[in-house]
Amino acid sequence: MKHLKFIFIIILLNWSCNNSAIQLLSVDGKIKHYAHKKITLITFENSKTPIILDSTTTDHKGRFNLQTIYQPNELLAIKTEDGLPYWIVSDAQNIEVTLHANNYKSYTVQGSKASEQLHEFVNKLDKLVNEKINKQILVDSLSKQLISDSLLSIQKNELKNLQWNLKQFCKLSIAKTNNPALKYFFMFYGLQTHALDEKVVFKQLAVLCDSFPKHKQLESLKNSLSIAVKSDPKLFLVDSKAPVFSILDSSKKAISFTNFNGKFLLLNFWSSSNIAQRNQLKQLNEIYSIYKDKNFDILSISVDTSKQNWLYQIKKDSIVCKNVIDTLGFKSKLAKDYYISTTPYNILIHPNKNIIAVDIKTDQLKDKLKELIP
Repeated sequence: MKHLKFIFIIILLNWSCNNSAIQLLSVDGKIKHYAHKKITLITFENSKTPIILDSTTTDHKGRFNLQTIYQPNELLAIKTEDGLPYWIVSDAQNIEVTLHANNYKSYTVQGSKASEQLHEFVNKLDKLVNEKINKQILVDSLSKQLISDSLLSIQKNELKNLQWNLKQFCKLSIAKTNNPALKYFFMFYGLQTHALDEKVVFKQLAVLCDSFPKHKQLESLKNSLSIAVKSDPKLFLVDSKAPVFSILDSSKKAISFTNFNGKFLLLNFWSSSNIAQRNQLKQLNEIYSIYKDKNFDILSISVDTSKQNWLYQIKKDSIVCKNVIDTLGFKSKLAKDYYISTTPYNILIHPNKNIIAVDIKTDQLKDKLKELIP
């Protein structure tokens, strides 16, 4: 079989002479505690579908050689029978790796600078992620105890700082490298660990795919996120200009975006037929009473089709923040402009008319307003 594989590679090499972008990659390595077992070299047409490039069996000392025809600067992975990946980048024709079967993060790479950078990135990001997880556990635990608000606030701020550090580390790592495979992996891994959100990555991919038009993995990630955009476009409203609107309130008075100039504005889409959503509106009513004189306003938008039921509920619950209804419900222009298909849904808008947050819950809103409006 090895003989046939060698002949096949020679044929491909002869064919690839007409295509200088395709080369022969040889990966020599040794994996500790992994003798006489299968090892595989794979790539990805997309983030979910692995393509086997070569496979072999390690010798009695765990040594192996994997070879394939490859495109430069492609993300590859060496996988054991357990399925854990050892990530490498095809930025050289000869790469040497030393792996450890019992610790997939403990490996060294020679001959591939990009693979070394990738390994450093994974270790650093995983450390930051673990710090964030531990801090989240502490905050959740303290939230259930009778402690002072100031102490809990300190821990919550530290948690926010850790999330910010995660995002900044990923963004800086992406910006600093010119290797498309590294950019792809940093984005993909950042999404997997929730260090980055889809919106940030999707915007960057639009530029990167123009810069690296032949890089299939970047293009594939962009296509995957395009599906996410179509399935939940509200997520991609953040940092974009809020769509303008004009709608009649309960007194048939027109309320438009200009009524809230210079204010932070929360758009609350809700339904009066849902008890939980009415309770949430009561909570928003309390927040409104605190911040109404501090450059903040709430516009509560009912998606009910019955105006009578809506009027009854807002009067019964003594709702004082501005309320409007469009009896077209989810088919209304306002609901369509903001991609609203479910309720409750809150959208926070900056005085500059940029959307700050979508699907923000009442507890999150309280924290955000404390940050924005001292």
